[in-house]
Amino acid sequence: MPGYELPVARRPRSVLRLTGQNCCVARAVQPPDLPVARMPVRADNYDVAVSFAGEQRGYVESTVSAARALGLRVFYDRDMAYRWWGRNFVLEQRRVYSGSALRFVPFISAEYLGRPYSRDEFSYAMLRSVTVGDDYVLPVLFGEVCVPAELLHPHIGYLRAEDHSPRQLALLIRAKVDAARAC
Repeated sequence: MPGYELPVARRPRSVLRLTGQNCCVARAVQPPDLPVARMPVRADNYDVAVSFAGEQRGYVESTVSAARALGLRVFYDRDMAYRWWGRNFVLEQRRVYSGSALRFVPFISAEYLGRPYSRDEFSYAMLRSVTVGDDYVLPVLFGEVCVPAELLHPHIGYLRAEDHSPRQLALLIRAKVDAARAC
């Protein structure tokens, strides 16, 4: 891959069959520097949208920071606290996950699978993947979570968070986004 070094701290596990368990939305409100106008949702608003359970926020925040340092436009829920204040955030998230990002990265854990909000986000992203095809959903699993086949087809490859640092993962996401832009 030209221009990107993809170091791996240790050899990743081979891709396994997915079978398993879920994300409450807690938002810290920080006032913006300038008023934010409502933007129409377009397929190019974001390079990547992330979805995760609060228990994994530290790893995800580090990944988002690393991705942004690589020049990616990342949808991250806390960035929307002010814009979505007073709005139905479930509907707003559905718009994002179903059409305003080039790629969707769900950070799947037992907590993620156990929460209705994250399952809703994932479902809308999977509907989008039907129209855009492979590589839209780029799953990252935490621990020994088993994802039910009705949520994620057993033949879809995934990465494990413990096999990649946030920076390594951001480099891999960048490579997928670059490939999508090249098409």
